[in-house]
Amino acid sequence: MIIPIQELRDKRVDRILLRRGYPDANIFYSPIGAWLPLFIALIGTALISSGFIMMYWSPWLLLLLPYFFIAYLVNAWHCCCFALVEGKCCVINPNWPFRKFEVIKLNDIESVSIDKQRRGWSSFFTLFGSNYIEVKIASGKQRFYCAYLQLDAFDENFTKQTIEDFQYALERAGIHVQMNLEYN
Repeated sequence: MIIPIQELRDKRVDRILLRRGYPDANIFYSPIGAWLPLFIALIGTALISSGFIMMYWSPWLLLLLPYFFIAYLVNAWHCCCFALVEGKCCVINPNWPFRKFEVIKLNDIESVSIDKQRRGWSSFFTLFGSNYIEVKIASGKQRFYCAYLQLDAFDENFTKQTIEDFQYALERAGIHVQMNLEYN
């Protein structure tokens, strides 16, 4: 029997929406909780396979602390969640120090582009790329990163709703969406 990957949620997003008066939102999570256990497993595997187990691992651990802090900051910035409710799109980043709650009326959205950052320094810190959603409104474009809101992988996603579900929900609301993500 195959056990599906746990469907992660970020309860902080639920609480933020409830406090703002949106109890019945359709939420598309990009949880930072997907990054932390995978990052710790990756670092642990690297330490063990490198042979720095007992005697030499504490000096290397001190070098890993700045990397871990920078990796947290990059991942915290790249984990925006989205909620559709009452003709609005709410963009929520519950992660310190990038906390954000922004509301965009669906009527104001001219188009949406879903893509990923192809190259860049952030790929050194994020484990699964840098998906983003770029919203075009009359006053310009805004880019919101959602690294752990993934393409549908047949029960192997971190979250119940995928980036494609978000695309379809926007299209049902009459918004033109250009999807540029591909399965690799």
